[in-house]
Amino acid sequence: MTTTTKSLAYALRSLYPGAFASYRGVVFRVTSPQHTTLRGVTPDMPITVSVMRRLTEPSGAKLLSKAISKLQNQIIEESGRTISNLNNVTVTVPEKIDLRFDDPLDMVYCSDPKCGTLDKLSYFRYPPKDRMPYCRRCHKTPVQQAPVWIPHRRSGVRSHALLGDPGIGIIRNMGIHQIFCYYSRPGNKCTHPQSADGQCTHDFILKLGSLKMENPQRPIDSLRRHNPHCPKGLKVPPVKLERIWRTGNYWYKMDFPRESITVPLQVSAVERYSLADDTEISEVNEVLDDMKPLLFNPEIIDLENSRFSRVRVLELTYGFRIGNKFSGISSYYLDGQENNVLGRLTDTQGFVLVLKSKFHEIIDELSKKKDRKEVALHSLTHALLVLAPMYTGFEPDKFHGSYDVLGPEEGGRVYVYDTDEGGNGGFAALMHNRDNLIRMFKSIQQRLECPTRECLNACKQCLFIKNCGNVNRKLNRHLLLAMKIFWPD
Repeated sequence: MTTTTKSLAYALRSLYPGAFASYRGVVFRVTSPQHTTLRGVTPDMPITVSVMRRLTEPSGAKLLSKAISKLQNQIIEESGRTISNLNNVTVTVPEKIDLRFDDPLDMVYCSDPKCGTLDKLSYFRYPPKDRMPYCRRCHKTPVQQAPVWIPHRRSGVRSHALLGDPGIGIIRNMGIHQIFCYYSRPGNKCTHPQSADGQCTHDFILKLGSLKMENPQRPIDSLRRHNPHCPKGLKVPPVKLERIWRTGNYWYKMDFPRESITVPLQVSAVERYSLADDTEISEVNEVLDDMKPLLFNPEIIDLENSRFSRVRVLELTYGFRIGNKFSGISSYYLDGQENNVLGRLTDTQGFVLVLKSKFHEIIDELSKKKDRKEVALHSLTHALLVLAPMYTGFEPDKFHGSYDVLGPEEGGRVYVYDTDEGGNGGFAALMHNRDNLIRMFKSIQQRLECPTRECLNACKQCLFIKNCGNVNRKLNRHLLLAMKIFWPD
Protein backbone atom coordinates (compact mmCIF):
# COMPACT_ATOMS: atom_id res chain seq x y z
CA MET A 1 0.00 0.00 0.00
CA THR A 2 1.18 3.52 -0.80
CA THR A 3 -0.06 6.15 1.64
CA THR A 4 -1.36 9.59 0.76
CA THR A 5 -2.25 12.61 2.84
CA LYS A 6 -5.88 11.44 2.95
CA SER A 7 -5.01 7.86 3.97
CA LEU A 8 -2.37 8.60 6.60
CA ALA A 9 -4.93 8.52 9.41
CA TYR A 10 -6.01 5.05 8.27
CA ALA A 11 -2.38 3.90 8.02
CA LEU A 12 -1.53 5.03 11.56
CA ARG A 13 -4.52 3.23 13.04
CA SER A 14 -4.71 0.13 10.85
CA LEU A 15 -1.41 -0.55 9.02
CA TYR A 16 1.31 -0.14 11.64
CA PRO A 17 4.18 -2.71 11.92
CA GLY A 18 2.94 -5.99 13.39
CA ALA A 19 -0.72 -5.29 12.57
CA PHE A 20 -3.03 -7.79 10.94
CA ALA A 21 -4.71 -6.58 7.77
CA SER A 22 -7.03 -8.35 5.32
CA TYR A 23 -7.10 -8.14 1.55
CA ARG A 24 -9.74 -10.01 -0.47
CA GLY A 25 -10.46 -12.29 2.46
CA VAL A 26 -6.82 -13.17 3.13
CA VAL A 27 -5.23 -11.98 6.38
CA PHE A 28 -1.67 -10.62 6.14
CA ARG A 29 0.63 -8.76 8.53
CA VAL A 30 2.59 -5.55 8.15
CA THR A 31 6.17 -6.83 8.21
CA SER A 32 9.27 -7.32 6.06
CA PRO A 33 12.43 -9.47 5.97
CA GLN A 34 14.46 -6.65 7.54
CA HIS A 35 14.69 -6.85 11.33
CA THR A 36 14.09 -3.18 12.09
CA THR A 37 11.72 -1.66 14.63
CA LEU A 38 9.42 -0.32 11.91
CA ARG A 39 9.33 -3.51 9.85
CA GLY A 40 7.36 -3.15 6.64
CA VAL A 41 7.30 0.65 6.64
CA THR A 42 9.13 2.69 4.02
CA PRO A 43 9.42 6.29 5.26
CA ASP A 44 8.54 9.32 3.19
CA MET A 45 11.85 11.05 3.83
CA PRO A 46 11.00 14.56 2.56
CA ILE A 47 7.83 14.73 4.69
CA THR A 48 9.56 13.07 7.66
CA VAL A 49 12.36 15.64 7.56
CA SER A 50 9.83 18.44 7.21
CA VAL A 51 7.83 17.21 10.22
CA MET A 52 10.94 16.83 12.39
CA ARG A 53 12.01 20.35 11.41
CA ARG A 54 8.59 21.76 12.36
CA LEU A 55 8.79 19.97 15.70
CA THR A 56 11.93 21.93 16.57
CA GLU A 57 10.05 25.22 16.20
CA PRO A 58 8.44 26.69 19.36
CA SER A 59 4.86 25.62 18.55
CA GLY A 60 5.97 22.19 17.36
CA ALA A 61 8.30 21.65 20.32
CA LYS A 62 5.37 22.29 22.67
CA LEU A 63 3.30 19.65 20.88
CA LEU A 64 6.15 17.13 20.92
CA SER A 65 6.82 17.71 24.63
CA LYS A 66 3.16 17.13 25.45
CA ALA A 67 3.07 13.94 23.35
CA ILE A 68 6.27 12.56 24.91
CA SER A 69 4.92 13.20 28.41
CA LYS A 70 1.77 11.22 27.59
CA LEU A 71 3.86 8.51 25.95
CA GLN A 72 6.08 8.05 28.97
CA ASN A 73 3.09 7.88 31.32
CA GLN A 74 1.40 5.19 29.22
CA ILE A 75 4.55 3.07 29.05
CA ILE A 76 5.02 3.27 32.82
CA GLU A 77 1.42 2.20 33.38
CA GLU A 78 1.69 -0.74 30.98
CA SER A 79 5.09 -2.09 31.91
CA GLY A 80 6.29 -0.33 35.06
CA ARG A 81 9.39 0.75 33.12
CA THR A 82 10.73 4.05 31.90
CA ILE A 83 12.59 4.54 28.64
CA SER A 84 15.66 6.72 28.80
CA ASN A 85 16.42 9.31 26.16
CA LEU A 86 12.76 9.42 25.13
CA ASN A 87 13.09 13.09 24.18
CA ASN A 88 14.95 11.98 21.03
CA VAL A 89 11.91 10.43 19.38
CA THR A 90 12.06 10.17 15.59
CA VAL A 91 8.64 10.69 14.03
CA THR A 92 8.53 8.67 10.81
CA VAL A 93 5.83 9.48 8.26
CA PRO A 94 5.14 6.36 6.13
CA GLU A 95 5.13 6.40 2.35
CA LYS A 96 4.74 2.68 1.58
CA ILE A 97 3.56 -0.17 3.80
CA ASP A 98 4.24 -3.82 2.99
CA LEU A 99 1.71 -6.55 3.79
CA ARG A 100 3.25 -10.02 3.98
CA PHE A 101 1.93 -13.52 4.54
CA ASP A 102 4.23 -14.44 7.43
CA ASP A 103 4.78 -17.84 9.05
CA PRO A 104 2.05 -17.84 11.76
CA LEU A 105 -0.53 -17.28 8.98
CA ASP A 106 0.84 -19.98 6.70
CA MET A 107 -1.34 -22.83 7.98
CA VAL A 108 -4.62 -23.35 6.10
CA TYR A 109 -7.44 -25.90 5.93
CA CYS A 110 -10.19 -26.77 3.46
CA SER A 111 -13.34 -24.78 4.15
CA ASP A 112 -15.54 -27.76 3.18
CA PRO A 113 -16.51 -29.41 6.51
CA LYS A 114 -16.60 -32.80 4.78
CA CYS A 115 -12.92 -32.42 3.92
CA GLY A 116 -11.23 -29.95 6.29
CA THR A 117 -7.75 -30.95 5.11
CA LEU A 118 -4.95 -29.19 7.01
CA ASP A 119 -2.06 -27.90 4.95
CA LYS A 120 0.53 -25.14 4.64
CA LEU A 121 0.10 -22.52 1.95
CA SER A 122 3.83 -22.69 1.21
CA TYR A 123 3.37 -26.36 0.28
CA PHE A 124 1.24 -25.36 -2.71
CA ARG A 125 3.19 -25.18 -5.94
CA TYR A 126 1.66 -21.94 -7.23
CA PRO A 127 -0.15 -20.22 -4.36
CA PRO A 128 -1.95 -17.06 -5.56
CA LYS A 129 -0.97 -13.77 -3.94
CA ASP A 130 -4.40 -12.25 -3.38
CA ARG A 131 -6.75 -15.21 -2.89
CA MET A 132 -6.67 -18.70 -1.44
CA PRO A 133 -6.02 -21.75 -3.67
CA TYR A 134 -8.23 -24.83 -3.89
CA CYS A 135 -7.68 -27.72 -1.52
CA ARG A 136 -4.98 -30.09 -2.73
CA ARG A 137 -7.05 -33.13 -1.76
CA CYS A 138 -10.66 -32.48 -2.81
CA HIS A 139 -9.81 -29.84 -5.47
CA LYS A 140 -13.33 -28.42 -5.05
CA THR A 141 -13.20 -25.86 -2.25
CA PRO A 142 -10.76 -23.02 -1.49
CA VAL A 143 -8.75 -23.29 1.71
CA GLN A 144 -9.00 -20.78 4.54
CA GLN A 145 -6.55 -19.75 7.21
CA ALA A 146 -6.35 -21.94 10.28
CA PRO A 147 -6.52 -20.47 13.79
CA VAL A 148 -3.44 -18.97 15.43
CA TRP A 149 -2.30 -18.87 19.05
CA ILE A 150 -2.55 -15.38 20.60
CA PRO A 151 -0.63 -14.50 23.81
CA HIS A 152 -2.62 -13.30 26.81
CA ARG A 153 -1.16 -11.88 29.98
CA ARG A 154 -1.47 -14.14 33.00
CA SER A 155 -3.57 -12.93 35.93
CA GLY A 156 -1.55 -10.91 38.42
CA VAL A 157 1.35 -10.38 35.99
CA ARG A 158 2.13 -6.98 34.47
CA SER A 159 1.48 -6.28 30.81
CA HIS A 160 4.86 -7.78 29.88
CA ALA A 161 5.49 -5.07 27.33
CA LEU A 162 8.20 -5.87 24.80
CA LEU A 163 10.59 -3.05 24.04
CA GLY A 164 12.25 -2.32 20.72
CA ASP A 165 10.55 -5.21 18.90
CA PRO A 166 7.30 -5.22 16.94
CA GLY A 167 6.55 -8.64 18.43
CA ILE A 168 6.40 -10.59 15.18
CA GLY A 169 7.33 -13.91 16.80
CA ILE A 170 4.91 -14.07 19.72
CA ILE A 171 1.91 -15.09 17.60
CA ARG A 172 2.21 -18.79 16.76
CA ASN A 173 0.51 -21.18 14.35
CA MET A 174 -1.04 -24.52 15.30
CA GLY A 175 2.20 -26.42 14.81
CA ILE A 176 3.34 -28.21 11.65
CA HIS A 177 3.08 -31.67 13.22
CA GLN A 178 -0.69 -31.22 13.61
CA ILE A 179 -1.06 -31.16 9.82
CA PHE A 180 -0.34 -34.89 9.61
CA CYS A 181 -2.45 -37.79 10.85
CA TYR A 182 -1.72 -38.05 14.59
CA TYR A 183 -0.99 -41.79 14.23
CA SER A 184 1.78 -40.97 11.74
CA ARG A 185 5.36 -41.02 13.05
CA PRO A 186 8.79 -40.26 11.53
CA GLY A 187 10.08 -42.97 9.27
CA ASN A 188 6.63 -43.57 7.74
CA LYS A 189 5.49 -45.49 10.80
CA CYS A 190 1.83 -45.84 11.79
CA THR A 191 0.89 -46.30 15.46
CA HIS A 192 -2.81 -46.99 14.84
CA PRO A 193 -3.81 -50.06 16.90
CA GLN A 194 -5.51 -51.61 13.86
CA SER A 195 -2.53 -51.11 11.54
CA ALA A 196 -1.32 -54.59 10.59
CA ASP A 197 2.07 -53.62 9.17
CA GLY A 198 2.68 -50.50 11.26
CA GLN A 199 3.52 -48.58 8.10
CA CYS A 200 2.10 -45.22 6.98
CA THR A 201 1.48 -44.36 3.34
CA HIS A 202 4.34 -42.79 1.39
CA ASP A 203 2.01 -40.36 -0.43
CA PHE A 204 2.43 -36.94 1.15
CA ILE A 205 -1.06 -35.71 0.26
CA LEU A 206 -2.73 -38.77 1.80
CA LYS A 207 -0.80 -38.25 5.01
CA LEU A 208 -2.51 -34.93 5.59
CA GLY A 209 -4.96 -34.78 8.47
CA SER A 210 -8.07 -32.63 8.73
CA LEU A 211 -9.60 -30.04 10.99
CA LYS A 212 -13.21 -30.67 12.02
CA MET A 213 -15.57 -28.20 13.66
CA GLU A 214 -17.84 -30.27 15.91
CA ASN A 215 -20.15 -27.38 16.86
CA PRO A 216 -20.64 -24.26 14.64
CA GLN A 217 -21.81 -22.35 17.72
CA ARG A 218 -18.35 -22.88 19.26
CA PRO A 219 -16.06 -22.47 16.22
CA ILE A 220 -12.80 -22.45 18.21
CA ASP A 221 -13.45 -24.67 21.23
CA SER A 222 -15.05 -27.43 19.15
CA LEU A 223 -12.18 -27.80 16.66
CA ARG A 224 -10.77 -31.34 16.51
CA ARG A 225 -8.06 -33.14 14.53
CA HIS A 226 -8.95 -36.24 12.56
CA ASN A 227 -8.15 -38.06 9.30
CA PRO A 228 -11.23 -39.19 7.39
CA HIS A 229 -9.08 -39.96 4.31
CA CYS A 230 -6.84 -42.70 5.70
CA PRO A 231 -5.68 -44.61 2.58
CA LYS A 232 -5.62 -47.85 4.58
CA GLY A 233 -9.26 -47.42 5.59
CA LEU A 234 -8.48 -47.19 9.31
CA LYS A 235 -10.89 -45.27 11.50
CA VAL A 236 -9.25 -42.15 12.92
CA PRO A 237 -11.58 -40.54 15.51
CA PRO A 238 -11.43 -36.77 16.19
CA VAL A 239 -9.14 -35.69 19.03
CA LYS A 240 -8.53 -32.33 20.71
CA LEU A 241 -5.89 -29.96 19.38
CA GLU A 242 -2.62 -29.81 21.25
CA ARG A 243 -2.44 -26.68 23.37
CA ILE A 244 0.66 -24.48 23.66
CA TRP A 245 2.16 -24.43 27.15
CA ARG A 246 2.08 -21.29 29.23
CA THR A 247 5.20 -19.20 29.62
CA GLY A 248 6.27 -17.35 32.75
CA ASN A 249 4.44 -14.19 31.74
CA TYR A 250 1.54 -15.15 29.48
CA TRP A 251 -0.57 -18.01 28.20
CA TYR A 252 -1.95 -18.69 24.73
CA LYS A 253 -5.51 -18.55 23.46
CA MET A 254 -6.58 -19.75 20.02
CA ASP A 255 -8.39 -17.41 17.62
CA PHE A 256 -8.93 -17.00 13.90
CA PRO A 257 -6.69 -14.44 12.15
CA ARG A 258 -8.55 -11.14 11.79
CA GLU A 259 -7.73 -7.45 11.78
CA SER A 260 -9.06 -6.79 15.28
CA ILE A 261 -6.54 -9.12 16.96
CA THR A 262 -4.13 -6.19 17.07
CA VAL A 263 -4.80 -2.53 17.89
CA PRO A 264 -2.36 0.40 17.81
CA LEU A 265 -0.95 2.07 20.90
CA GLN A 266 -1.15 5.81 20.32
CA VAL A 267 -0.77 9.21 21.88
CA SER A 268 -1.80 12.55 20.47
CA ALA A 269 -1.11 16.16 21.37
CA VAL A 270 -3.31 19.04 20.20
CA GLU A 271 -3.04 22.82 20.24
CA ARG A 272 -5.60 25.20 18.80
CA TYR A 273 -4.76 28.29 16.79
CA SER A 274 -6.63 30.95 14.83
CA LEU A 275 -6.42 32.55 11.40
CA ALA A 276 -7.39 36.07 10.48
CA ASP A 277 -10.83 36.41 8.83
CA ASP A 278 -11.60 32.71 9.16
CA THR A 279 -15.15 32.75 7.78
CA GLU A 280 -15.81 28.99 8.03
CA ILE A 281 -14.85 28.81 11.71
CA SER A 282 -16.83 31.99 12.54
CA GLU A 283 -20.01 30.66 10.90
CA VAL A 284 -19.93 27.44 12.92
CA ASN A 285 -19.30 29.31 16.17
CA GLU A 286 -22.23 31.64 15.51
CA VAL A 287 -24.51 28.61 15.50
CA LEU A 288 -22.78 27.07 18.52
CA ASP A 289 -22.99 30.21 20.68
CA ASP A 290 -26.76 29.84 21.01
CA MET A 291 -26.63 26.08 21.44
CA LYS A 292 -23.89 25.56 24.03
CA PRO A 293 -26.10 26.51 27.01
CA LEU A 294 -28.57 23.84 25.85
CA LEU A 295 -25.90 21.15 25.51
CA PHE A 296 -23.49 21.68 28.41
CA ASN A 297 -23.63 22.39 32.13
CA PRO A 298 -22.17 25.94 32.58
CA GLU A 299 -21.04 25.13 36.13
CA ILE A 300 -18.36 22.80 34.84
CA ILE A 301 -17.97 23.78 31.16
CA ASP A 302 -16.42 27.12 30.13
CA LEU A 303 -18.97 28.00 27.45
CA GLU A 304 -17.12 31.10 26.24
CA ASN A 305 -13.83 29.33 25.53
CA SER A 306 -15.38 26.08 24.27
CA ARG A 307 -15.37 26.70 20.54
CA PHE A 308 -14.98 25.23 17.07
CA SER A 309 -11.41 26.01 16.04
CA ARG A 310 -8.40 25.32 13.89
CA VAL A 311 -6.21 22.74 15.60
CA ARG A 312 -2.71 21.40 15.07
CA VAL A 313 -2.39 17.70 15.91
CA LEU A 314 0.66 15.50 16.48
CA GLU A 315 -0.26 11.80 16.43
CA LEU A 316 2.20 9.05 17.33
CA THR A 317 1.77 5.28 17.00
CA TYR A 318 4.44 3.77 19.24
CA GLY A 319 3.49 0.08 19.25
CA PHE A 320 0.53 -2.26 19.28
CA ARG A 321 -1.40 -4.51 21.59
CA ILE A 322 -2.24 -8.14 20.85
CA GLY A 323 -5.42 -9.47 22.42
CA ASN A 324 -7.98 -7.62 24.51
CA LYS A 325 -7.71 -4.54 26.71
CA PHE A 326 -7.46 -6.54 29.93
CA SER A 327 -5.07 -9.41 29.17
CA GLY A 328 -3.37 -8.32 25.95
CA ILE A 329 0.39 -8.08 25.37
CA SER A 330 1.89 -4.71 24.41
CA SER A 331 4.82 -4.40 22.02
CA TYR A 332 6.73 -1.13 21.47
CA TYR A 333 8.86 0.21 18.64
CA LEU A 334 10.73 2.28 21.24
CA ASP A 335 13.94 0.95 22.73
CA GLY A 336 15.74 4.00 24.12
CA GLN A 337 18.16 4.11 21.18
CA GLU A 338 16.45 4.54 17.83
CA ASN A 339 13.06 5.48 19.33
CA ASN A 340 11.30 5.36 15.97
CA VAL A 341 7.56 5.91 15.99
CA LEU A 342 5.01 6.31 13.23
CA GLY A 343 3.37 9.70 13.20
CA ARG A 344 2.14 12.76 11.41
CA LEU A 345 1.60 16.45 12.04
CA THR A 346 -1.77 17.71 10.85
CA ASP A 347 -3.49 21.07 10.59
CA THR A 348 -7.21 20.43 10.74
CA GLN A 349 -10.36 21.67 12.47
CA GLY A 350 -12.50 20.49 15.36
CA PHE A 351 -14.25 21.32 18.60
CA VAL A 352 -12.38 22.23 21.80
CA LEU A 353 -14.34 21.68 25.03
CA VAL A 354 -12.87 23.57 27.99
CA LEU A 355 -13.60 22.45 31.55
CA LYS A 356 -13.44 24.88 34.45
CA SER A 357 -11.29 24.37 37.53
CA LYS A 358 -14.37 22.99 39.31
CA PHE A 359 -13.72 19.83 37.31
CA HIS A 360 -10.99 18.93 39.81
CA GLU A 361 -13.31 19.48 42.79
CA ILE A 362 -16.07 17.33 41.31
CA ILE A 363 -13.74 14.43 40.47
CA ASP A 364 -12.09 14.58 43.92
CA GLU A 365 -15.53 14.33 45.52
CA LEU A 366 -16.56 11.41 43.31
CA SER A 367 -13.37 9.36 43.55
CA LYS A 368 -10.00 9.45 45.27
CA LYS A 369 -8.26 7.22 42.73
CA LYS A 370 -5.16 8.72 41.17
CA ASP A 371 -6.17 8.43 37.51
CA ARG A 372 -9.85 9.41 37.80
CA LYS A 373 -9.37 12.79 36.09
CA GLU A 374 -7.75 11.18 33.09
CA VAL A 375 -10.51 8.54 32.99
CA ALA A 376 -13.16 11.27 33.10
CA LEU A 377 -11.66 13.22 30.19
CA HIS A 378 -10.99 10.07 28.17
CA SER A 379 -14.61 9.01 28.68
CA LEU A 380 -15.81 12.49 27.69
CA THR A 381 -13.73 12.32 24.50
CA HIS A 382 -15.32 9.00 23.59
CA ALA A 383 -18.80 10.34 24.33
CA LEU A 384 -18.27 13.18 21.83
CA LEU A 385 -16.86 10.80 19.19
CA VAL A 386 -18.94 7.65 19.45
CA LEU A 387 -21.97 8.90 17.50
CA ALA A 388 -20.25 11.35 15.13
CA PRO A 389 -20.03 8.79 12.26
CA MET A 390 -23.73 7.94 12.56
CA TYR A 391 -24.84 11.58 12.47
CA THR A 392 -22.53 12.66 9.65
CA GLY A 393 -22.25 9.59 7.39
CA PHE A 394 -18.44 9.70 7.60
CA GLU A 395 -16.33 6.66 8.42
CA PRO A 396 -15.18 6.32 12.08
CA ASP A 397 -11.52 6.83 11.10
CA LYS A 398 -12.41 10.33 9.87
CA PHE A 399 -12.78 11.47 13.50
CA HIS A 400 -10.40 11.36 16.41
CA GLY A 401 -9.88 12.99 19.78
CA SER A 402 -7.47 13.91 22.53
CA TYR A 403 -7.55 15.47 25.98
CA ASP A 404 -5.37 17.32 28.48
CA VAL A 405 -5.62 17.25 32.27
CA LEU A 406 -4.57 20.78 33.26
CA GLY A 407 -3.54 22.34 36.56
CA PRO A 408 -5.91 23.08 39.47
CA GLU A 409 -6.55 26.63 38.24
CA GLU A 410 -7.46 25.56 34.69
CA GLY A 411 -9.37 22.27 34.71
CA GLY A 412 -9.01 20.34 31.46
CA ARG A 413 -9.56 20.29 27.71
CA VAL A 414 -11.09 17.79 25.32
CA TYR A 415 -10.42 17.96 21.57
CA VAL A 416 -12.43 16.21 18.86
CA TYR A 417 -11.35 16.83 15.29
CA ASP A 418 -11.33 15.72 11.65
CA THR A 419 -8.43 13.45 10.82
CA ASP A 420 -7.79 14.74 7.28
CA GLU A 421 -5.31 17.51 6.55
CA GLY A 422 -7.25 20.80 6.50
CA GLY A 423 -10.38 19.04 7.83
CA ASN A 424 -12.90 16.93 5.99
CA GLY A 425 -15.89 19.03 7.04
CA GLY A 426 -17.39 16.33 9.26
CA PHE A 427 -17.50 18.25 12.53
CA ALA A 428 -18.22 21.53 10.75
CA ALA A 429 -21.31 20.02 9.09
CA LEU A 430 -22.43 18.41 12.35
CA MET A 431 -22.11 21.57 14.43
CA HIS A 432 -23.66 23.74 11.77
CA ASN A 433 -26.89 21.72 11.98
CA ARG A 434 -28.72 22.66 15.19
CA ASP A 435 -31.37 19.91 15.15
CA ASN A 436 -28.93 17.17 14.24
CA LEU A 437 -26.52 18.18 16.99
CA ILE A 438 -29.24 18.24 19.65
CA ARG A 439 -30.44 14.79 18.57
CA MET A 440 -26.89 13.49 18.83
CA PHE A 441 -26.45 14.80 22.37
CA LYS A 442 -29.73 13.24 23.43
CA SER A 443 -28.52 9.94 22.03
CA ILE A 444 -25.19 10.33 23.84
CA GLN A 445 -27.02 10.65 27.16
CA GLN A 446 -29.06 7.55 26.37
CA ARG A 447 -25.94 5.56 25.49
CA LEU A 448 -24.29 6.55 28.76
CA GLU A 449 -27.17 4.89 30.57
CA CYS A 450 -26.27 1.69 28.64
CA PRO A 451 -29.80 0.25 28.84
CA THR A 452 -28.91 -2.77 26.69
CA ARG A 453 -26.05 -4.23 28.73
CA GLU A 454 -25.85 -2.07 31.86
CA CYS A 455 -22.07 -2.63 31.78
CA LEU A 456 -19.80 -2.10 34.75
CA ASN A 457 -17.63 0.66 33.23
CA ALA A 458 -17.89 0.83 29.43
CA CYS A 459 -18.65 -1.42 26.47
CA LYS A 460 -19.47 -1.43 22.75
CA GLN A 461 -23.02 -0.34 23.52
CA CYS A 462 -21.99 2.92 25.16
CA LEU A 463 -18.42 4.28 24.92
CA PHE A 464 -16.13 1.98 22.94
CA ILE A 465 -14.83 3.38 19.65
CA LYS A 466 -12.94 1.46 16.98
CA ASN A 467 -9.80 3.61 16.79
CA CYS A 468 -9.11 4.32 20.47
CA GLY A 469 -5.36 4.81 20.95
CA ASN A 470 -5.65 3.47 24.50
CA VAL A 471 -7.37 0.19 23.51
CA ASN A 472 -10.67 1.33 25.09
CA ARG A 473 -9.11 1.26 28.53
CA LYS A 474 -9.63 3.96 31.19
CA LEU A 475 -13.32 4.52 30.46
CA ASN A 476 -16.13 4.92 32.99
CA ARG A 477 -19.63 5.92 31.95
CA HIS A 478 -20.79 6.18 35.58
CA LEU A 479 -18.16 8.81 36.32
CA LEU A 480 -19.26 10.79 33.29
CA LEU A 481 -22.92 10.60 34.30
CA ALA A 482 -22.12 11.71 37.85
CA MET A 483 -20.29 14.79 36.52
CA LYS A 484 -23.56 15.98 34.88
CA ILE A 485 -21.79 17.60 31.96
CA PHE A 486 -24.60 17.33 29.40
CA TRP A 487 -28.02 18.99 29.42
CA PRO A 488 -30.02 16.87 26.92
CA ASP A 489 -33.49 18.49 27.03
